[in-house]
Amino acid sequence: MKTTLLAVCGLSPQVITETVYALAQQQRCPACIRIITTRKGRDAILSQLFDDQQGAWFALLQDLNITPEQIDFGPQAVHALTHESGQPIDDIVSEADNTALVSSCLRLAWQIARDEQGAVYYSIAGGRKTMGAALGFAAQAYGRPQDRIFHVLVSPEFENSRNFFYPPTNSVEIELHDAKGQPYRKSTRYAQVQLVALPFFSFRSQLSADLLATPQAPATLLGALVREKSADLIILLREGKLRWKGRELDLPPTQLALYTLLAEIKKDAVCAPDCPGCEVCWPTQAQLLDQQTRLSRIYRDLDPGRDPQEMSSSGIFGLTPDNFHSYRSKLNRKLASGFGTIDAAQLQIARQGQRPNTRYGLKLSRQEMRILR
Repeated sequence: MKTTLLAVCGLSPQVITETVYALAQQQRCPACIRIITTRKGRDAILSQLFDDQQGAWFALLQDLNITPEQIDFGPQAVHALTHESGQPIDDIVSEADNTALVSSCLRLAWQIARDEQGAVYYSIAGGRKTMGAALGFAAQAYGRPQDRIFHVLVSPEFENSRNFFYPPTNSVEIELHDAKGQPYRKSTRYAQVQLVALPFFSFRSQLSADLLATPQAPATLLGALVREKSADLIILLREGKLRWKGRELDLPPTQLALYTLLAEIKKDAVCAPDCPGCEVCWPTQAQLLDQQTRLSRIYRDLDPGRDPQEMSSSGIFGLTPDNFHSYRSKLNRKLASGFGTIDAAQLQIARQGQRPNTRYGLKLSRQEMRILR
């Protein structure tokens, strides 16, 4: 069975050689390796592991009596994270960075797991804690019975040494530092590298074939696990959020005010209880703009302590066709990000009909929505 090591790595490429060394000691040496890291992490890997065929990776292969051709691993296998714009990510320090990280972990895990005859070893030992957590989630989403999550444990005195990559066959003395930062030397024969298999629950079997056909966003995967026959959407005005199927999503006041307005219109409408959307409960854009006073009132209720004179006469207080479409687009993207694409299709501000008679509204029935003030 072909095994692939999928690992996260920060600025310490040592975790890669340590993991492969530990796997080899258990006769589990992978046939393929793929690494998820940052731009700075990739630079560190290339310089320390692959430098002119003299890096630590080649030293490890020689000690393990393995040729480079036996393991599919090289610079092309090191995936440096980028944003959707293509901008490289140097470190995981923001929500956008973390979103790109999770997306990359899910995409690679999904891709590798398509080989039903292979096994995936997920190594969560490298990089920031959020990197290991992201890869662990990918394993939960796409892991099969033959897959494993591993963590590698290294003797504390060697763990943070830039000079230690694995215990070489011929021991050498390397410089270490004590608790006070003072340097001292110690032989690598005292180093211990242990591989720990971590239990994990995979929910892959609970995903439909459609969801397994392509990589999915985290919210979509989690939303697919919810099996309620019905659910109520709760708009929590004081808390500034939506609650749906036990999950909550914070919304900016402008988006929440617009969403609440459409919910009020739907709940107040005198039409059939299960109406899919008529002229009464789905207003046109012009009719929505005529609701400016009501919309402003909802927005002020979200921030009752603020002086009305401080509030601008533009934006949500002066709704126009342009900013309506902007608010709607941003809100629908937020719903997809927070609740997943499947549930977002039920919750979004939808539209129907052709211009100039396009109407906008919520698909949920009035009985499925509650507004708590």
